[in-house]
Amino acid sequence: MKKNILSLFIATLITSISFGQLIEIHHDGEVLESPESVVDGTVGAAAVFQGYYVVNVSGSPLDFSWQRVAEFSQSCMDDQICTDDSCYPSSYDVPVYNAPESLTLAAGDSTYFKVGASSSDDPCCAIHKYYLKTGLGVVQDSIMVKFRIGATECFLSTDELEEVVELNVYPNPANAILTIEVSAVYAGSALKIYNVLGEEIVSRTINTGKNTINIESLPNGVYFYALLKDGEMMETKKLIVKH
Repeated sequence: MKKNILSLFIATLITSISFGQLIEIHHDGEVLESPESVVDGTVGAAAVFQGYYVVNVSGSPLDFSWQRVAEFSQSCMDDQICTDDSCYPSSYDVPVYNAPESLTLAAGDSTYFKVGASSSDDPCCAIHKYYLKTGLGVVQDSIMVKFRIGATECFLSTDELEEVVELNVYPNPANAILTIEVSAVYAGSALKIYNVLGEEIVSRTINTGKNTINIESLPNGVYFYALLKDGEMMETKKLIVKH
């Protein structure tokens, strides 16, 4: 089983290198890259939604999934995430919520990706980032949505600011030092770097705040990093090393 998973992971990485962009985000007839939007709603009313189409432009079937990260949220907010297949109410017990299942998109096919929020009792605000993934969790693009229910605004106090979920890996391309900055949500995660053959060449436990990894010994080229916590893939992206 481990060998099969590793083989699939390698295939996913090679596909990303060979074919470049695998999906597109469409909205109102336009192709968007990492779109950001603001959605306003009324307290006690039905959920307000922002909708997109996720299109497979790879030329081959793709397994598609998503991840919702609450970069800022107030406990009065309820949110939903819908595709053509199902709608999922996510949970604020954890600020990072992963798709319970993936769906397969045929070449050229699309799925409606709709995100919404509501508040039944109080004015509420949230900033959510939705990572769109293929294969074993390779991030292809993201969508940022700010929900304002009841004409309120995010970042109302210092205490609320401290709840922001942060994950920042830079620079990319990287030269000598790779920096990983995370909030407490990601503390204890494992940061792993793989070459294009799927071989693990770096593994480091990540703590809250700024972490650095010396990559001077890595030859120039294309790599991938993966952030895992409790055995679950939190993020996977391409990393370019260029000295």
